[in-house]
Amino acid sequence: MPPSGAFAPCRKGAHSVVGLLAIRARLGFLAITITGFIALFPGSLLGLECASIFAIFTSQAWNMTFAFYQSLITQPHDLDEASRLLRLSRCSGSGGSTCQRVIPLVWNGMMSFGGGWFFLTASEALSVNNHKFALPGIGAYVASASDQGNLTRVLLAIAVMIVVIIG
Repeated sequence: MPPSGAFAPCRKGAHSVVGLLAIRARLGFLAITITGFIALFPGSLLGLECASIFAIFTSQAWNMTFAFYQSLITQPHDLDEASRLLRLSRCSGSGGSTCQRVIPLVWNGMMSFGGGWFFLTASEALSVNNHKFALPGIGAYVASASDQGNLTRVLLAIAVMIVVIIG
């Protein structure tokens, strides 16, 4: 594995590009993908379902991309040097190095999964060209309950999400 200093010239550019793409994916990408998927499957809810799945997946993928990028650039020089001195191969690495790279990725994976549930509400209750669509699912249920101001139904949906995530 190259030392973290090897990534120094790429850091500013890569971070800026990934940041711009992540913002675009979350703020403006949903409207574009909804329109594209509706055009692919006219007169069917399949286009809206595909747009919803795509939006949830990309919201998680950008978060994981940032985590992987962060794990690459935060490798301490001491661990790099120790790996070189001990003549460890790229695959074997060192215990501290592997844990330092993997544990944040696992944690970020769990956070991405939780963020996907949050994004589910936005992607199942859609509005395109002043037409409102509600896909069948817990996200549309939460959106409907919050529009009606029914806190009991919102809490019930949150309880169901907790059971699904934990169980």
